Amino acid sequence: MMINSQSRGYALLLILFLAGCSSLEPPSDAALMPPLAAIVAGINADPEFIVSSEQATEPASNDGANVGLEWPDPRQAQRWAIANAPRVSHMIAELQSSQAEIWNASMLENPGFELSFLEPEAGSGRWQLEAGLELGLADWLTRSVRLDRARAVHLVNQLDVLDDLTEYLHQIRQAWLNAVASRQQMAVHDGLYQTAFAMLEFAQQVQAAGNLNELDFLVYETEHARQQRALQAARLEADIAISELQSLLGLMPDELPVLPDSLPKVPESDKQSLMDVGQAMNLAEQFQPRMRLLDEALNQQLAAERLIKRQVGLLDGAVKVGVERETNSERRLALGGSIELPLFDRGHAHLADIKAQRSSLQAQIEQARTETRHTISQALMSKRSATELARQVDAEDLPRHQRMLELALQEYNFMLRDTFSLLTLREQVFDAQLEYVAHTLAYWKAESLLLKLTGIDTDDVAETGDFQ
Repeated sequence: MMINSQSRGYALLLILFLAGCSSLEPPSDAALMPPLAAIVAGINADPEFIVSSEQATEPASNDGANVGLEWPDPRQAQRWAIANAPRVSHMIAELQSSQAEIWNASMLENPGFELSFLEPEAGSGRWQLEAGLELGLADWLTRSVRLDRARAVHLVNQLDVLDDLTEYLHQIRQAWLNAVASRQQMAVHDGLYQTAFAMLEFAQQVQAAGNLNELDFLVYETEHARQQRALQAARLEADIAISELQSLLGLMPDELPVLPDSLPKVPESDKQSLMDVGQAMNLAEQFQPRMRLLDEALNQQLAAERLIKRQVGLLDGAVKVGVERETNSERRLALGGSIELPLFDRGHAHLADIKAQRSSLQAQIEQARTETRHTISQALMSKRSATELARQVDAEDLPRHQRMLELALQEYNFMLRDTFSLLTLREQVFDAQLEYVAHTLAYWKAESLLLKLTGIDTDDVAETGDFQ
């Protein structure tokens, strides 16, 4: 079938345009937000240096230290999780799906192509050929609005993933703190048990010599049993805390991380403790994914509303281009179109749904701000109280108990104090150590909560781009 040169030119331009639309690369504005981009870039930069869970359990030396699982602070555990945990891999896959959605929104609908043959008329041996191409009109004219909505959806999806990542990093930090604190507390309970055991052994000797009645002996025996149960409970708590950390990171039970023996001391100076609620709220509104997610979800609803109004106002239709060959070998071009009149569906139901969702989001935003403000206030109060109590025990109570034990030991050497009172003073030292661990743990947990609420933790973990 031959058509004139002008028709061939139009057809060629149309084919080139459609081919270009079908091969568009992902839009540049589909790029990820800085924290997510840094994480994805860090993971993809050099996969050879990502420590797998199998490699992480191989001993680095004869002492059995695990490669990649030595975490002296929670941030290193978080970075390891970003590079290795299955949960983060799932989040990255969701980001890739979101990028594919915005790419898909930039595409035009596939054109409809029609081809038909008609039986020749009487006395003619030539079949009549008809060919046509149909392109949606509204799809072309709403592309820019659809892209705006797709970008808004893409940003909301990123913030949703970032919110999940922030919560996940918070859980890792909390699990790390619990694991280290429980091991530290178990060591103190072991000291208490050893003290109670020594007191019971001495009581048995004194009773055998006839210098201790049965009632006093039963007191020491009861204390020994109590400290034994406390030590068993502390061991169980430590094992459970380690197991929870392994579960969060996707580790097997035999993949034991190398953790410090004690929590970091409460720092002498802390900028976060000096913040007021208003300053913390300003940070939360800038960096907290949940707050930003709700704000951007509202923008997404506005973009969806603009798209519906544009679609209804365009009177959805199509443009048709056709070529027909007559039985006498003449060829004709045909142009046509169709429109869809909005007589019944004028988009009112969709607009009403979006407006209702917008009202719901506005209420959620106000509720989230109120809850965040109260939670920040409580975290700041808890942190300041824990700071004061931990410093008091560390600077006053523990030195006092240590000094009392030293003086009691001197009197014991001069036979001025009995063994029971000496061991009792030693128990008080361990009790003070347990109290210090509890206040220190409360301090770091309050700081972890503030890092989550202000959204700072994720940026700090991602800023170096080194997740090994």
